[in-house]
Amino acid sequence: MVAQRIQANYDNLQEILKVFMRHADMTVAITLQVERLVEQLQGGRSGILR
Repeated sequence: MVAQRIQANYDNLQEILKVFMRHADMTVAITLQVERLVEQLQGGRSGILR
C-alpha cells in the first residue's frame, strides 16, 4: 500500500488562521451584545421598547 502525501502551504494556513481568529472575536462581541440586550429585555428597563 502506498502512503498518501499530504502537503500544506503554511503561508496560506497563517492567513486562514487570521480569518478564523477575526471571526471568533466577532462572535464573542456579538454574543456579549446579545446577552446585554436579553438582560435589558428581561429586566424591563424603561425606554427600551416604547
